[in-house]
Amino acid sequence: MNGLHSLATGRGEEFLCGDPEQFKPPVCSAPTPDTRDEPPTSQLEASSFLSTRCWSFPELLGQGRRFKAIKRVHHASGGSSGSNEADEAEMGGIPIIVEGWDDHTLWPREMFSADWLIRNHGAEAIKVRNIRTYAETEVQLSDWLHRARSTPGDAYNLDSERSYAKDAECPEEWKKWLYLGVLPEKILPRRFGDLVTYFPSDVRLQSLMCYFGVGDTLTPVHKDLCGSVGQNLMCYTENGGSAYWFMTASSDSLAFSRYFREQGLAIDLENHALTIEQLAKAPFDIYIGEQKLGDLVIVPPACFHQVVNHGGITMKTSWSRMTDHGLRLALQQELDIYRRVCRPETYRCKLMLFYAIQALSNALSSEPQS
Repeated sequence: MNGLHSLATGRGEEFLCGDPEQFKPPVCSAPTPDTRDEPPTSQLEASSFLSTRCWSFPELLGQGRRFKAIKRVHHASGGSSGSNEADEAEMGGIPIIVEGWDDHTLWPREMFSADWLIRNHGAEAIKVRNIRTYAETEVQLSDWLHRARSTPGDAYNLDSERSYAKDAECPEEWKKWLYLGVLPEKILPRRFGDLVTYFPSDVRLQSLMCYFGVGDTLTPVHKDLCGSVGQNLMCYTENGGSAYWFMTASSDSLAFSRYFREQGLAIDLENHALTIEQLAKAPFDIYIGEQKLGDLVIVPPACFHQVVNHGGITMKTSWSRMTDHGLRLALQQELDIYRRVCRPETYRCKLMLFYAIQALSNALSSEPQS
């Protein structure tokens, strides 16, 4: 409770009393993007069209003086099963990849496959985005998977359509697997340390999503919502599928924003993917990693990152956790940015702080007096 107490007695002290309804975000008169979505077609930057043709991890690292490889650790090393690495990434502000989960005896290789999805969830509708135009359409999951299997691994021929299923609903069977004890409970959503657990069940945020992509689909430069910690697990790949991550340290967040704006770009609209040349000129470290099957990428709070899929089909599941450290960042810097661009904060941070302190205070008051 110490972290929450310091928040409440600092900038957060005004959130300790009163009706929780007062903490609802104000109505904004300007247009706002949908939750977790990038802006509409008209705002898409042309240079967001990258091609991974001929990319290799060693060659990418050699193209920038301040390019660094994201640290990799095996989940079985040190006996922490990745929980210590999650702490290291969050508090140190440096991204990390915990690898080897696909070698675990309980890894559900069949359930995490495209064929299993076609058989069990193929008729379900998913929203896909054409990254060429950012136009969204709704298709059956089986149709998208069949089409993706026939899509070339790169868009070097400048094809007019390359679709990406972003923020798709995670199958219930996949959700249940997360809580079977393979991944450390500490990094799972709505578990110890995730302040979302203090929300009443009817207002909790659902952050667990799936991402189904193919080579040269991408997610533009962005930060995870409101200073939260991100976790992204590669569940399935075909034909050499992987994902390249380009990331900053949390401490370089402001420097990255300045660098982005110096190039005439609007960082807070999340509609631009930087080229390798632009990243190489950055006056701070850029961490690069190639996420393959069984790799869990841990994204620190306030870490700018963009993700470019490579090769064949990639299927990932992703979720966020809001810790007291992340909540501090949100209250002290992230929410000011959201207000400036009139963007929904999604996590409702002040309300979260209210419920967390209320629950912890009730727990303390119910303890027997010594």
